[in-house]
Amino acid sequence: VFVADDLSWGCFHYSGAASVAGSSYSGAVLVTPDGFLPSNDQLNEVKNAFRECGIEMWEMYRCKMPDTPNPPLEITEEFLSMQKPNVL
Repeated sequence: VFVADDLSWGCFHYSGAASVAGSSYSGAVLVTPDGFLPSNDQLNEVKNAFRECGIEMWEMYRCKMPDTPNPPLEITEEFLSMQKPNVL
């Protein structure tokens, strides 16, 4: 939806549906390099970005991954063995 000119923060919107369950979802994610809110002088831009997603700031909650020297970003063989090929 929006990324600051200095790349200090970004707002990303997502939405989808689980048709079998008859439900849908949408939301937004605020990302920053350090996991903290942007500076006060940028908060109006943040609020406007979230409003474009239909979300107000009071609806946000913080989620910060703990610092770890080796984050688990690799795809394991176990995960790959559980995948089924897409067939159109």
